[in-house]
Amino acid sequence: MATIAPLWRSDPIQYILNWKFPQLVAFGSKTLADVMSSKTLDLNAIADDAQAYRKELLSQSPDNLTALLETAKADEARRYEEFRENEERQRSFNQPDASAGFDYWAKMSTWSIDEAISLSFGKNPKCISWKHIQSIENISPFASEYAAKRELAMRAKAMGQLWDSTVPAVFLAWAERMRVSVPTELVAAVKGLGIQIADWKTLYDQANGVAQSAQALVTEKHSALMAAMADHSQSISKLTEGYSALLAQRDELIGLKNDRIESLTARLVEMEKTLPKAHQKPLGARERDSLLKLVIGMAIKGYSFDPRSGRSATAKEISGDLDLIGLAMDEDTVRKYLTEAKQLLPGDETERLR
Repeated sequence: MATIAPLWRSDPIQYILNWKFPQLVAFGSKTLADVMSSKTLDLNAIADDAQAYRKELLSQSPDNLTALLETAKADEARRYEEFRENEERQRSFNQPDASAGFDYWAKMSTWSIDEAISLSFGKNPKCISWKHIQSIENISPFASEYAAKRELAMRAKAMGQLWDSTVPAVFLAWAERMRVSVPTELVAAVKGLGIQIADWKTLYDQANGVAQSAQALVTEKHSALMAAMADHSQSISKLTEGYSALLAQRDELIGLKNDRIESLTARLVEMEKTLPKAHQKPLGARERDSLLKLVIGMAIKGYSFDPRSGRSATAKEISGDLDLIGLAMDEDTVRKYLTEAKQLLPGDETERLR
């Protein structure tokens, strides 16, 4: 099947002429007859100007001609858009008297599908219906949007979610669930009559929630009753076994007392073993001085300890040697005894010993 190329592609010069002199051709809603009926236009003069402009276009370079063509196309698109917008504004459904009275329609017991769709746009169903706008679906933005929303509603009707005569609250609940835009004033008008906005799915969910809550309560009460019966049965069993339990408790207490007596007896024996050590006689002053003299003498002669030094490594060396033979003594303890022992040296004894 052959296709007809647009004029701007098949004859760009004629396209530019039509754009430059729209009085010579039909443009928008105006026809050549409309233009010719005007007494203010001199069509012959305009035709002469068009011929002169054609000669000028023929002499243009390809780049200049392309630029003029793009300008003409953009301007034609703008004119066409303005024409469509103006045409849309003048349609009956965009007139002030086409607005719906929400308070009036909220009181209706039912809405038809077309009435509900019209109201969803804020339009008076008596001024607009699908039958009247169906023919302009492809040229009117409003009619196109109306058709899309109506298709959603018709499919919901086929699935039993909506009906030919639908309760307003049900339609509004469906619209909310499907995120279909509806004027807030319409919703407020319906709610203002004390009507709950809910469809079959919402009502089902609410009823199902009540049923589940009731079932949960029954289950809870049943569980509590069974638990009480089990406790009662256990109480009876405990009463029948009371005497045996008392005897077992008595034997257990006697066993614990015997174990306690044995533990205390063993502890007393251990204390008696250590008692003599606790009463050993402590060293006297003379005995302690003798031991300290031995310590300082061995430190000076055996480890070259210098009593005059402020801090000597001798204490660390002695501590290390004691560890080697299994007699642990920390360095600070050794240093303490060396310090005490130095006090027993006479004034010139240190030099003599060295």
